[in-house]
Amino acid sequence: MFSVRISAIGFLLITSFVAFAEEESNPKLSYSFFGIGQERPTYKESLDNFGGQKFESKFQSTGVMQTSGGYTQVTPQWGFEIITSSTLLADETTEDWEFSNFGVVQLDNTTLSQNSLVINGVHLPFNDGQKILFGIRYQKIAFSRFNFQGTENVAALNTALLANDTEYDRLVTLITDFIGGGGEVSQGIPDPTDSNKILVDEDNKLITSVDELTAARAFDPATQQGVIFEDATSMSAMVGYGFDSYFENPDIGFRWRGGVQLGIPLYISVLNTKNNITLTETMPAGYDVNAYIGGGYQFSKEIGVIAQYNLLVSQRDKIQDGDVSLPDNEYQAASVSADIYWAF
Repeated sequence: MFSVRISAIGFLLITSFVAFAEEESNPKLSYSFFGIGQERPTYKESLDNFGGQKFESKFQSTGVMQTSGGYTQVTPQWGFEIITSSTLLADETTEDWEFSNFGVVQLDNTTLSQNSLVINGVHLPFNDGQKILFGIRYQKIAFSRFNFQGTENVAALNTALLANDTEYDRLVTLITDFIGGGGEVSQGIPDPTDSNKILVDEDNKLITSVDELTAARAFDPATQQGVIFEDATSMSAMVGYGFDSYFENPDIGFRWRGGVQLGIPLYISVLNTKNNITLTETMPAGYDVNAYIGGGYQFSKEIGVIAQYNLLVSQRDKIQDGDVSLPDNEYQAASVSADIYWAF
């Protein structure tokens, strides 16, 4: 029994010595970080055919953001990183809705905030700071629209939209024939092609004349009241390449890092308070690109600071469920942050 204990103690001492020696030759390079900065998000939606017309809505804003996370080394060649980013203070800005042949037809005020979470596996194959990244990116964009206003171009746009609206033409004929045939409109006008349902607008008010039909089907921003909120959540699979001089030399001196990741969306979910359903899609069409570059100073292996520039581009094609749809959309976010790194 005594010899077994001696052997066990010897084994533990040898194991500890080997682990200490490995730590000396391959020191632990795990770290955490926290940063504050400014972000400049841009969001746009577009359709090539909106009633026969091409449109694009776009806004650009600014805000204060935070970023945080860290890297955990599992072996000298493998580890994982977790990175979060979120808006702390979002500025209010103006959104333009522009039709290609008519210019800007609608304006509204908007605010945007974002939250993201990136979980990457990290492989360091050459022990010189180069790293291969692969993982998942979660993103949530939340924005609000309010104070809708039309411009002087709305009337011309409506003329073009209604001229290409075959359903409008059918209903004009239905209303004209019903009134011309002596029908009583006070009880509403039935539509025989739709189980004799009574014609109503989106507020369930009776449509009893061509003028009321025109008002119901026309594009009129001024009738939009209150605030419209929208949340768009998506997940993407990401792969990329990066470099961080900390993994080559964590001692005192200049530190720089950079990298790029490309991704394909796996899932998207969009909830808009104007609609009564949530749009979801698995493997939607689109792409993600995330690139960053930064430089700073490592005061010791334990403490460093970096100023970093980050650019994200997230594009999604149109998704639709019945009459409810989200147009092609693109979210871009450029940010600059001052980050402090520590490893204790």
